[in-house]
Amino acid sequence: MLLSDAPAFAVDMPSSSCATRCWKTAKARAATARHWQDAVLGPVCYPVYDLAVGKGIKPAYIEFKVIRKPIPLPDPPPDEPLPISPPLA
Repeated sequence: MLLSDAPAFAVDMPSSSCATRCWKTAKARAATARHWQDAVLGPVCYPVYDLAVGKGIKPAYIEFKVIRKPIPLPDPPPDEPLPISPPLA
């Protein structure tokens, strides 16, 4: 399911004040906290069904993938027929 199609309350949970506090604590404790600076929810999320929740008709929860914020690529010069991808940072 696309993130844009997910229920708003489910998408809002990761950005709630509780989640923000947990996120900041995790970042503070992590040796690689700098890698989390540009983290965002990915464009696709996965509904997980459980027969014990609503008889399995509705998702029990939705899994989100956390990714690095996409970096906008510069437009290639008009005279370059095959642009080369810039190196990853």
